[in-house]
Amino acid sequence: MAARWMRRALAVGITVTTAIGAVGAGAARANTGESLKQKVNEIEKKQEQNQNEINRTKDQLNENRSKQKNINDEIADLDHEIQSTTDKIQAKQDDISRTKTQIEALKKDIADTKVRIAERDKLLKERVRSMYINGGSIDYLQVLLGAKSFGDFVTRVLALNTIVDQDKRILNAQKADKARLEAKETQVESQLADLQKDYADLRALQQSLADKKAQHKALLAQLKEDEKHLEKLVMSKQEIAENLAAQKAAAQKAYELWKQEQSNKHKTHRVDGVSGGGTSNVHHGKGLFIWPTSGAISSGFGPRDGGFHSGIDIAAKEGTPVVAAASGVVARSYRSSSYGECIFISHYINGQQYTTVYAHMEKRLVQNGQTVSAGQVIGYVGSTGESTGFHLHFEVYIGAWRAAPTEGAKHPGSVNPLNYLP
Repeated sequence: MAARWMRRALAVGITVTTAIGAVGAGAARANTGESLKQKVNEIEKKQEQNQNEINRTKDQLNENRSKQKNINDEIADLDHEIQSTTDKIQAKQDDISRTKTQIEALKKDIADTKVRIAERDKLLKERVRSMYINGGSIDYLQVLLGAKSFGDFVTRVLALNTIVDQDKRILNAQKADKARLEAKETQVESQLADLQKDYADLRALQQSLADKKAQHKALLAQLKEDEKHLEKLVMSKQEIAENLAAQKAAAQKAYELWKQEQSNKHKTHRVDGVSGGGTSNVHHGKGLFIWPTSGAISSGFGPRDGGFHSGIDIAAKEGTPVVAAASGVVARSYRSSSYGECIFISHYINGQQYTTVYAHMEKRLVQNGQTVSAGQVIGYVGSTGESTGFHLHFEVYIGAWRAAPTEGAKHPGSVNPLNYLP
């Protein structure tokens, strides 16, 4: 009787314990399911924020390119104006050259005129001197009365007229040459001064246009640098968007696998008559993940070079195998401009989502959405992306991977991997 009662009590106990275990497992799955929904919601919010940032950056990029187009158009106008000014300068130089040639010819003409003036001056002086020696002016009447015949008289009259006319011509020519010389000198000097002023103005305009073009080119160069930065930023944001989308899908798949694993363990426990709803891979503190590769730590988690190093670097020879630090689902396997050949894996351990990142690898062996086991080789150590030597860059996140708010800052959610390794 006592034995029968004991058997009944034991059976009831086992049934109650099993029921409690089932309730506990169901509660754990429910809590984890709510946690997953929360994580998915967080990822969706991040996706929306990231998309808004992408749109803003694209708007800035379009504005930048519009400014570049306007500046290029202005530079083209400046080039046209500079060419027009250069042509005017050349024409003005030709005018100055011709004027200088005229000045040289005028100098020769002036020299010849000066010679003629000097000769006339000499002739007039001799005439005056002769008149002075002969006692005054020529006695024209005496010359005429001294004629020996009418023919001689006519000859003398013509000779006197010739002398008078010659004197008049000499005097008039002297006056005309002096006036012409003065007029030419004034005209050419004024013309040359005007040409030189126009030339100086054109040269100043040419320099001003050149300076303006240089300023435009400097601004254009700065805009091109900004364009590169914005393009890189858009690419970075798009990469983040792709990572978020991939992590969302991987997190859901990892959760489904974890839920199935828990269900299978619960069924096994019920069949075996063992109570409880826990898992056999409960970890406390260190040892949650296995080492992803062998080697020495060359750079730790924390501040570095004025920024923050959101992981650890494990120095290893090129081609050293890299393994999954825990079972999970590959969220992304791709080549990043910064991470190089990299893999993101989403894990669910004890109902908590984790993400591990393996960067700068030489080669990747797994694809997006692939399920991997702890210790499975997923790639090989390399030095791709922003890397200066062969090593594996390893990151651990509680929850999903998140980008740094600014370049060089700590990635939100990242934790020191050494706290989770054996």
